[in-house]
Amino acid sequence: MSKITLSTKISQFFKNIWPIEAHELKKFIPISLLSFFVLLNYNILRNLKDSLVIVSIGAESVSFVKLWGVLPVALLVMVSYTRLLNVFKEEKVFYIMVSCFLLYFAGFQFYLMPNSEYLHPSPEKISALVEAYPFAKYFFYIYGKWTYVSFYIIAEMWGSTVLSLLFWQFANKICTTEEAKRFYPIIIFFANIAIIVSGLIVKSFASSGINNQSSHLMDLVILVIIVGFIIMLIYRWMHKHVLTDPKFYSRAGTVTKSTKPRLSMRESFKLIANSKYLGLIAILVCSYGFSMNLMEGPWKAKVKLLCPTENEFAYYMGHFALLNGSASLFFLILGSYILRKFSWLTFALVTPIVFLITTTIFFMLCIFQEDLASYTYSMIGMQTLALVVTVGTIQNILARCVTFSFHDSAKEIVYIPLDKELKTKGKAAVDIIGVRLGKAGGSFIQSLGLIVFHTSNLIDAIPYLMVVFIVICVIWIYASISLNKEYLQLLQDNKDNNVAN
Repeated sequence: MSKITLSTKISQFFKNIWPIEAHELKKFIPISLLSFFVLLNYNILRNLKDSLVIVSIGAESVSFVKLWGVLPVALLVMVSYTRLLNVFKEEKVFYIMVSCFLLYFAGFQFYLMPNSEYLHPSPEKISALVEAYPFAKYFFYIYGKWTYVSFYIIAEMWGSTVLSLLFWQFANKICTTEEAKRFYPIIIFFANIAIIVSGLIVKSFASSGINNQSSHLMDLVILVIIVGFIIMLIYRWMHKHVLTDPKFYSRAGTVTKSTKPRLSMRESFKLIANSKYLGLIAILVCSYGFSMNLMEGPWKAKVKLLCPTENEFAYYMGHFALLNGSASLFFLILGSYILRKFSWLTFALVTPIVFLITTTIFFMLCIFQEDLASYTYSMIGMQTLALVVTVGTIQNILARCVTFSFHDSAKEIVYIPLDKELKTKGKAAVDIIGVRLGKAGGSFIQSLGLIVFHTSNLIDAIPYLMVVFIVICVIWIYASISLNKEYLQLLQDNKDNNVAN
């Protein structure tokens, strides 16, 4: 009897770690591969864009780029995506949008980057403009490296468009709520292996540049283009071999098309504005974007002080990605367990609470950095700047781990009970605009301070950023509690409707 009990416990243990049934692998494996390659490109592009812009222009410029560059492009992408959905099927829209990214990256690799010296205005011209109009100096710095900035903007859009919108919308389309609770944490687990792989790749390319004082980082753009084609091939294979199989696609409850007409752009925004449910999701997404922007800027400014060259900065960020991916593996196991054993609310609150605690510690250390200078080296053998960067690195690793392991899954799960219209156009507006508005809000606060006090920098603004950050985290927590009530009510309503039908 004890042997049977022990065997049952062992079986249950492995089922908790691997909750995927053998017959579900045909759906699960390609979704996992799709997420792996999308996230591989996301992390490579993130390292490349930061290395180009932060080292050549400065961490302070990122706030201006996100507010005046990324946000307008995000609006354009959302409008284009919605209009494409009115004309083409979702599968073709996926190919069109991914192809647009790949065309730009090819143009940057083979034309913009090789000719950047001729395309950029002269340093003397930029210096003259900065001297004449110091309050607008960061706009002139951005203009002076406009090709790099364009790469930053398009690379930034890959995450919100291909990862957050196209991939997760596809996953939500073919997975039920029950499958999502088992699939999503494991899918993200495998996707986070891409973070480790991207970190190794970026470190390898950056290391060769450090040794011979040349940069081969942009050669990674060719790899990004190749991976983009692989993504489209996997997506096509799933449409031919998974979505045509009734035991997979019909179980997701999406075989029967909605009889509701597609809404116009104005009607879509009106629907979102009138939906408390979507409004709360938008608050979560905005709070995340706002918080991430506020905490990333000061940390990357510190990293630049420690690693002043493009290759050194990229090498450090590649090392950061490697550590981040390794830590994510543990957090994804933890997240999978918490999602299955606890409520959605418990699962969702992990992220804002971790953000609040760890970032406050980092900000406090930055504020008292000079006061600690006489103690840090004698006590722990580390310069104060290195200590601040290390603490900030740990904080950013924890923040990203809980984002991928908790926040992303929690956000996607609450979309599933919605009807098809809200899953597509509603999700597009919330994901693209929600993230951008959140990041733009943080960028606006930072850029406004840099314009008004043009001799200041992000490091000097940390005390004020900390106050704003704490307020945003409190709003995030409150919105999560409110959304949980709406989510449970919607699940109950759908259950009652199914019983009635």
